[in-house]
Amino acid sequence: WSNDREWNSAFIHDLIDPNKHLFASPLWIPTIFDGQTSVNIHDAKFNARDVIKSSILGLDYVQYSALYADIAKVFKLIQPMFEQVLNYSLSAREKVVVKS
Repeated sequence: WSNDREWNSAFIHDLIDPNKHLFASPLWIPTIFDGQTSVNIHDAKFNARDVIKSSILGLDYVQYSALYADIAKVFKLIQPMFEQVLNYSLSAREKVVVKS
């Protein structure tokens, strides 16, 4: 090891990187959506956290907060169709797979 400092920092980054091998895995981790909350998607004060209760795998909330808001709004728009097809009302902790 000619440059231990460079190797150590790269190794540590590799250990703590939450997205390491993210797209190599066939597993899809569900995101928790709140199907019970009533929100107005046209409201300027709309907050994605009212609908999306857990992180979306591979999609950083801080970096992509606008995308989280769009995903939450689309979910609320298509929720009635889900409920009609499934023939039941969605719960406050629905598991939904969002492929990013």
